[in-house]
Amino acid sequence: MNNVQDVIDFAIDNAEIRHDVEVRSYSGRGMFGEECLAITGSFRDCLATVVMAATLDPEVFYSSNLLRVIRDGMGLNEVWYWPHIPWGDE
Repeated sequence: MNNVQDVIDFAIDNAEIRHDVEVRSYSGRGMFGEECLAITGSFRDCLATVVMAATLDPEVFYSSNLLRVIRDGMGLNEVWYWPHIPWGDE
């Protein structure tokens, strides 16, 4: 896999504890309408997805700097987003 969105999608599809994680675009605070890569779901499922992505393709994980995630609460779920990874970036 050569694309961070592909790695995240694959992680979601293959994480055994995945319940309701969704990949989507997101425009967070201070982003002025710019959209970036994001996932939504419970804290546990988002964390499992990021850990699975690191396991599946460490090179993409570290080169994309997925450790620089920002979390926002959305009631029962959260959005985890990466402002430095534009939505749809290849």
